[in-house]
Amino acid sequence: MKAFAIAACIVGLVLLYGVVDAIDEATRADWDTRVIQRAPGCTP
Repeated sequence: MKAFAIAACIVGLVLLYGVVDAIDEATRADWDTRVIQRAPGCTP
């Protein structure tokens, strides 16, 4: 199950970054922090 969680995390981040990339730089930097903090399976 851990492997699935990690895979889902990576896929989710890739999709989110694709959307966030369309936003301006300042907003994207803020989103990067929020996405990493809230993405399931990505907490250190």
